[in-house]
Amino acid sequence: MSATTARFVSEREPRPATGSFPPPPMTTVSGAGWMRGGEQVALRLPGGEKLTGTLVAFRTDTGAITWQPREGGPARTAALAELKLVQVMVEGRWTPPAPGAAAAAGGAASIGQALQPGVREFEVVFTDGDSLRGRTVGFRRDRHGLYLFPLLDDERYFCSFAPHGFIARHSVGPMMGEMLVKEGRVGKDDVDRALAAQERERREPLGQTLVQQAAVTAKELEEALGRQQSNLRQVRIGELLVEEGLISEQQLDEALTRQRTKRGKPLGETLVEMQLLKRRDLYGVLARKLGIPSVDLGKFYVDPEVVKLVPREIIRKHHVLPLYTFDGRIVLATENPLDWAPAEAVSFATGMHVDPVIAPREEIDRVIDIAFNTFVAPEETIELDFSAYKDEREEEALSENQYGDNMVVNLVNQIIGNACKMGASDIHIEPNAKSETRVRVRKDGQMRTLLQVPAKLRRALVARIKVMAGLNIAEHRKPQDGRINLRRFTKMNIELRVATLPTVGGNEDVVMRVLARNRPVPVGELGLSDENQRRVLNALALPYGMFLVTGPTGCGKTTTLHSLLAHLNDGERKIWTAEDPVEISQEGLRQLQVNNGVGLGFAEAMRAFLRADPDVIMVGEMRDRETAAVAVEASLTGHLVFSTLHTNSAVETVTRLLDMGMDPFNFADALLGVLSQRLTRRLCPDCREPYPAPAEEVEALAREYCLELRGEHESDADFSARAEETAAGWIAHQGDGTTLRLLRARGCSRCEDSGFAGRIALHEVLSLDPTAKKLVQQQATTETLRALALEHGLRTLRQDGIDKVVQGHTVVHEVRKVCAR
Repeated sequence: MSATTARFVSEREPRPATGSFPPPPMTTVSGAGWMRGGEQVALRLPGGEKLTGTLVAFRTDTGAITWQPREGGPARTAALAELKLVQVMVEGRWTPPAPGAAAAAGGAASIGQALQPGVREFEVVFTDGDSLRGRTVGFRRDRHGLYLFPLLDDERYFCSFAPHGFIARHSVGPMMGEMLVKEGRVGKDDVDRALAAQERERREPLGQTLVQQAAVTAKELEEALGRQQSNLRQVRIGELLVEEGLISEQQLDEALTRQRTKRGKPLGETLVEMQLLKRRDLYGVLARKLGIPSVDLGKFYVDPEVVKLVPREIIRKHHVLPLYTFDGRIVLATENPLDWAPAEAVSFATGMHVDPVIAPREEIDRVIDIAFNTFVAPEETIELDFSAYKDEREEEALSENQYGDNMVVNLVNQIIGNACKMGASDIHIEPNAKSETRVRVRKDGQMRTLLQVPAKLRRALVARIKVMAGLNIAEHRKPQDGRINLRRFTKMNIELRVATLPTVGGNEDVVMRVLARNRPVPVGELGLSDENQRRVLNALALPYGMFLVTGPTGCGKTTTLHSLLAHLNDGERKIWTAEDPVEISQEGLRQLQVNNGVGLGFAEAMRAFLRADPDVIMVGEMRDRETAAVAVEASLTGHLVFSTLHTNSAVETVTRLLDMGMDPFNFADALLGVLSQRLTRRLCPDCREPYPAPAEEVEALAREYCLELRGEHESDADFSARAEETAAGWIAHQGDGTTLRLLRARGCSRCEDSGFAGRIALHEVLSLDPTAKKLVQQQATTETLRALALEHGLRTLRQDGIDKVVQGHTVVHEVRKVCAR
């Protein structure tokens, strides 16, 4: 063997097996141990020569292998970069990690199942034309090269290593042609023809082709090849996406050009930002093609003790997140599992082999921020009293206690931090006796699962929240209400309203409402139509009277009320508010928190306000006849009164209060107007796209709009004519004169591929003119009042919603969800 083939050094004493051959990813290795030396090894040299012997050490830290030749003599060492292929026969078998392995480390109980790898087909083509094919139990990459684990049978495997310098190309996972044939998208003949054309193209190196096409100069090519060598021939995500047909070569070039102007932004994120690719497709192709599992960090409990194993600077620099450990290995969430640098940095820092899993970078960064900003130091930990429920299930309580108070503290902080960062309005803790505790949040009115917590932690989780809210942790039979100021426990300036409710199986559900601490929204930004805003401002200009905001729970009534108060808060008025709870704080307002426990309800607060020289009074809710009567009295004695009520429409509010026993004459004089509202999802401004609406869709939309106005005796012909006139008006103002252009949801990274981001309010404003006041005094029916209001210009909630559909703010099926007939 020539000295130029590989450099060998005799060694009297073999080096210890540090930085050894990594095991298969995401598997549990059985047997006496992992590559402790003594395994049979075969080495293939670039010139074709083969060497065999017994492994002494495989060192990834120094990039060398040491073995004892079969023919005897001293142990020999070779640089990995100068060998074409290394194959090691290992004793033992492989199995996926047990389902409980991650749970024992603090992960979700089902994570072992979620991260089980599959066996993948692989092909490696070497620079000299040789190839290697088979089935592998996953693969790994580092700065030295590619590690494969080809199967001998269903369980046994051996280990193969090929350095980057001798690999022309490789693939792990089903071949693209095979996938397309199997899915029935193309025929085998089509694939054969395409492969033949591809082979013709591959005879000439890509770099030379680029030079001939004048795409790059020879010097630029040399520089690119130098950069490529320094990057150790990393597989490009862009190449995989083009191969899968998700993007074109032209789109890839455009994304690479844009990426150069935004250094540090990964290519995948750039493609998603350019709306050339959906995030779920990006990570789906990586998981499917490469055989590397993907993980939803929103449903994964990150153990802070595992995070502490990796230096913070490495986590921040490489945008990676340690998830859990098993068998002396650490599972690492990363955006690009093909990039070996982050895994190598974590492996060097922890002394553990790294198993990469795929997760979006923005999700990784979000959890990192929460982990570093909200985990409570041990000295800040509040002790939990588990004795309160040991008499119920002592064994279970003791099992929960083994997790440690600090872990439960961090878990609660992570749940709240995650929910608030994603813009949730409510957090629901839903324990179950035997299965996992489900944590769900409400965002934009929709419920979605945030996290699955091991069942054994359910009582400790609820107890921690009760401690933070100042509730009785020994009381499990009655509902309790409390409040959390998270500033007392973490760096987050967040307040939550807490409600606990006993549920079956001796469990307690917890619902936490995230209270808005932001400034009030200006009236002009509430989404009111021009006519509705004019009616509201006319009511606010009057010196006294009562104005009501109505709608179901969570429709934004408090936000609207504070916007109206902010409009009046000019420093020349004394404004008192009675709220339960105080959700929005404003400078210049005197705000009172009601406390029914000491006899301070809404009615008592309003009576006290009348003795405190008010100009404007806001009472959070008219819950009973007494509160309504005091509000009417206050409005008739020179005060402007605001309040809320739970009714289905503005007109129904009038009849509801009359049914509560209000004097019709006093009430008619006092009432200025009613604003009824709903919230519906708003189209994402980043990805909404226009489309020409078909004539039948426009006609159906116009008929639905006009149906709200249809009189009892209106003929079908008159109704159809009015609908046609309405549609023509839309086309004239919102379309191109012949076609109405509506907007629809597409989906992007900002809106998590839902097509919607945030919510928009739908309004119905009832103003009481003298004719309407007379009907109120006569206690007219809801139908009579509604007919008069429609004649005088009232636009119903559904009509306001359809107007916002035509204007491109939302879509009609979202309006129908919140507007009853």
